[in-house]
Amino acid sequence: MVKDRPPRIFAVAGEPSGDALGAAILRSVRERLPEVEIYGGGGQRLRTVGQLQCVDPVAHAAMGITAVAAKLPKFLQFRKILLQEVERVRPDLLLLVDFSTFNRSLAYAVKKRFPTIKTVFFIAPMFWAWGPWRAKKFERHIDLLISIYDFERDWFRRHTPNLRVECVGHPMIDDLARLTPVPREANTLALFPGSRESEIRRNLPMMLEAAHRVIQASTIDRVLVSATHKGAFDIIQEIFRQMNTRIQTQPFEIVTGRAHEIMQRSAAGLVKSGTVATECAAAGLPFVLMYRTGFIDYFIKRFFITTPFYGMPNLLAGRELIREFMPLEVTAPKLAQEVLELLNNRKKYNAVISGLDEVRSRLGPPGASTRAAELIVKMLESL
Repeated sequence: MVKDRPPRIFAVAGEPSGDALGAAILRSVRERLPEVEIYGGGGQRLRTVGQLQCVDPVAHAAMGITAVAAKLPKFLQFRKILLQEVERVRPDLLLLVDFSTFNRSLAYAVKKRFPTIKTVFFIAPMFWAWGPWRAKKFERHIDLLISIYDFERDWFRRHTPNLRVECVGHPMIDDLARLTPVPREANTLALFPGSRESEIRRNLPMMLEAAHRVIQASTIDRVLVSATHKGAFDIIQEIFRQMNTRIQTQPFEIVTGRAHEIMQRSAAGLVKSGTVATECAAAGLPFVLMYRTGFIDYFIKRFFITTPFYGMPNLLAGRELIREFMPLEVTAPKLAQEVLELLNNRKKYNAVISGLDEVRSRLGPPGASTRAAELIVKMLESL
């Protein structure tokens, strides 16, 4: 370890999830190395662990190819500022949390200019799903890849034998392990439309239409709509007002900041594709998955992606455990029909529950952030 000054970590996260994951890891690092200095770019969560930020990419998070393209000038400006800050700070270690395309570009630029800086990437890029040829360049510029899925670790070890890869398990298990178990309510359906405004506006109206059909044809008389934050709550309320003439909104309740509780409590769910689907699977919630995005995004991804499934629960299970609906096939009647089939077919429902237990077992034990922090501390101590 550097002797004439405290160790320095330069961390970059560009999305709310990465901001939270990075903060959890660096909080654990600071417990082991109280004197560590943390620089870089992130959001509010990273600021709480003492990161001295030069930019806040999290405040400008975008999803989808077209949305990201619209913000490209802003992110190019962030990249320039971050590189200047790396040159000024000269950190011992660069910690890049998810935010794959941006952080890979940054990693390559930093390694080219400052080859002695150790580079750690947390959350493996999805080269195994699309673009496996890019793994070789990644191998040349990254000193340690920390993955959260064992199948990703195995894939990278086969395709990038010179890259050190470690699997620590999924950090969400820490949050789920702290929950007080609550019984499932047979009359309750959960909706998870997403956290970004574009996701909510794209997903929620169809979810509400489908839920209304489920209410009319089953014993479901309570629908919990998950809002991840106050801004999401406001958008959901606006959509309710707009749709009030088409659906009866009385059975619907917006619940803010208690997603895991909703996952535990509900009998079934309608869930948008993404991290929340893995969370629902880990919480044991039987659900139907809907993947809705802009058609340009969808066709580009469809051309490159080679995996048989989109949802991580199905990839982990190795089969279509959870019914997936793609943009060209997703409709409110189809979603409602699948939810009703899940609720009315006890054999199918129990098979899904059993499969979700299998998925959770593949996410590893609690302590992922601590294990990641230990790898980073050991790397710093070896300098």
